[in-house]
Amino acid sequence: MLYLYGLTMPEPYSVISTPHLNVSAFNKVTYYKLDFHTNRAYIMSSTHAIPAQIELFDSDASFWWNAGGPFDLLHAMNPLRISFITDCTGDVRDLRVLDVGCGGGILSEPLARLGAKVTGIDASLGAITAARAHSETMGLSINYQQTTIEEFSQSSRGGFDLVIASEIIEHVPDPASFLAACKQCLSVDNKGVILSTINRTPKSYLGAILGAEYILRWVPRGTHEWNRFLKPSEIAEMGGTWKELRGLSLNPCTRQWSFSKDLAINYIGWLK
Repeated sequence: MLYLYGLTMPEPYSVISTPHLNVSAFNKVTYYKLDFHTNRAYIMSSTHAIPAQIELFDSDASFWWNAGGPFDLLHAMNPLRISFITDCTGDVRDLRVLDVGCGGGILSEPLARLGAKVTGIDASLGAITAARAHSETMGLSINYQQTTIEEFSQSSRGGFDLVIASEIIEHVPDPASFLAACKQCLSVDNKGVILSTINRTPKSYLGAILGAEYILRWVPRGTHEWNRFLKPSEIAEMGGTWKELRGLSLNPCTRQWSFSKDLAINYIGWLK
């Protein structure tokens, strides 16, 4: 464990070196139960990644649409995500879009407002329940389903023009299987996969783990595990070619995002 300013923080496998990715390392993670009222994550047990992440986002689904809540940075990221999607794919009107790991529908809703035919899937029942309730309140027609992409792809092969996996691949037990399932859902004449995540670098440990979770407390502790972050090259090795890659930089003073050439922490890409 690492101690800083009186806070106890998890130590990554290596801060300085980044050994070759071993997919088997993703089979087990620490099981956290989040208390959004205290902004703390409590260690429950060691289990498979998917149940742990379901528990994490099920803790209090009502916070998905709370201004200033634990998902506030995702809301702030939306303008850039939408801008990147439309820059890469053009007009999304009438496109069949699959939002994988949709959570409470933060990205699904603006896509639906732009005219896309959106399906959002998430393994968390709490998140899906919150997404359905909010979209109904907004008068939006979005097909939300509680499922994983591996399960969903079995009955939805070739059913979508565009697949979006934003801020989700770092939470799954098998990234390669996850990405393969995403691609199975694409139609023959498709727009590809839009994917955003966090790089595994010393800078991302300082910024996304120590800074965001433990010092500034912008997101609940235990939301991320540094060793599960993926480099762009590792994602490309799983299958596909990056057609576009941009860094996403967060201004700590304004808490606003902007595009950047720096891929060391957050990045978003178009994979074909």
